[in-house]
Amino acid sequence: MLVWILLEENAGLEWNGNLFEISMESIKGKQVEKIVERGWGFSSWIRFGERVLAWLLEGLEACYEGKFR
Repeated sequence: MLVWILLEENAGLEWNGNLFEISMESIKGKQVEKIVERGWGFSSWIRFGERVLAWLLEGLEACYEGKFR
């Protein structure tokens, strides 16, 4: 899943250039979940569990629906 982050600026939305990738992979028989942030000249990542993914997706859905404006 790829997520582009938009910033509110005065009259509209502006892309801040960062890309977030949410991935779940199997490595050596273990399930590994991580969020990778890529921007201009950098990349960073964190690992997370299933519960965190559920909270993250709920937050993304709420933001998309405009509940946090």
